[in-house]
Amino acid sequence: MRTEGTKSFPTPFKTIHIRQWAGRLALSLSGVNWPLLLTGTALFGIFLTALATIQFGTPNLAGNDGYYHIKLAQIMREQGLRPPFPWLPLTILNPEAYYDHHFLYHVLLMPFTYGDLRSGAKWASIILPAFTFLASRFTCDSRPKKNSE
Repeated sequence: MRTEGTKSFPTPFKTIHIRQWAGRLALSLSGVNWPLLLTGTALFGIFLTALATIQFGTPNLAGNDGYYHIKLAQIMREQGLRPPFPWLPLTILNPEAYYDHHFLYHVLLMPFTYGDLRSGAKWASIILPAFTFLASRFTCDSRPKKNSE
């Protein structure tokens, strides 16, 4: 039964469409390496928990450099990727010869500069190393194994 101005499909069409979609999903999930996915998820959770315990064990950042890096990432987000750097004129970071030797790290930190910088730096110090540990673990696992014969 159709009303004026609305489109309605018969029930069998909806059922067939959902069954086709479910079949495609099942085929795409059949190629997933479930042990690898579950191991990666568990390890990522362990890494996150361990790093969060360290970072949130104190209200401050662990170390001194984190304050500089998160602030420069915020400045780069607000002023562009090459902001002026007039703050250390008597060092190798003077305005005439300045280059950001942590450029890509500062770019990675930019999403964490929205909101409170200290908590953003803490979350960056949790999430980025957790992905690094996970990538290192899977890189080591993907190397060819030597025969023990």
